[in-house]
Amino acid sequence: MKIKVYIVTYDNDFELNKTLRTFEDSGIKKHDYQITVVNNFATEKPLIHTNLEIKVLDNNTRPTFSTGHLSRNWNECLIDGFKDLDDPDADIVILSQNDVEYNKDIIDTLIEYHQKYSFISGGCGDAFHSYTPDSIKSVGLWDERFCNIGWQDCDYFLRQMIYNKKSSSINDPLHGRFHNNIDYQFVKIEKHSGFVRNDIHHMTSLKFHETSMNVFIKKWGRGVPGIHWSASMNQYEGLETYASALEITPDIVLKSPQWIMYPFFETKIPNLKNKNYVNYEA
Repeated sequence: MKIKVYIVTYDNDFELNKTLRTFEDSGIKKHDYQITVVNNFATEKPLIHTNLEIKVLDNNTRPTFSTGHLSRNWNECLIDGFKDLDDPDADIVILSQNDVEYNKDIIDTLIEYHQKYSFISGGCGDAFHSYTPDSIKSVGLWDERFCNIGWQDCDYFLRQMIYNKKSSSINDPLHGRFHNNIDYQFVKIEKHSGFVRNDIHHMTSLKFHETSMNVFIKKWGRGVPGIHWSASMNQYEGLETYASALEITPDIVLKSPQWIMYPFFETKIPNLKNKNYVNYEA
């Protein structure tokens, strides 16, 4: 089993190393693995302390003063991870942010669940998500028009529910988003995530959430909830619970198309037209 892991980080070595230390007991060493840290803080390399083999990818073309573009990060990692959907270079690609805490021996459990689900998310929003190539073939890549660190997960999880309904498992307790949820936590709920700990970089990027929210409204319409689908089962103390259940029906359709950004990769996705992609095929 070949497994590739990508962890996105930005100027926070403390949280990154805490995440890596928990991953040491994940069971990853039993497999053919590659762990890549995507360093979005271009002016300085992260100082990594772990006994895992780590590759650091410096995202030098990204301005250090920018405030995050996670949908682009996820696409870059998926493309680098699978290389070719017809002849994938990995069986599983795991993506995560730098401030999650992996549970012990998650890899074997994840592999077992991937026998049923091609896409699995865990934690809060897009803090942790895992793919087989079939997931990308069913849904496609992330929409990079969501240009900060919010709302891209709202869009992608909805598309997973519509185009990959039986084979996707979404487990997002903070936002009350559940679909084929699993009674197992791959990562601990991030009580010390950027939002909760008021991380300066996270809070700066929140200023641009409205930009991405407007993209979501243009794409889906105002009648589709982006955040709270069902009664929240979050494990944070003091957070309000929500109950606005989302029912996927045939009339929930994209009002704005998906755009192909990486034709060398995305044209290997079957039935692009049925996923509302602008189809470049003749």
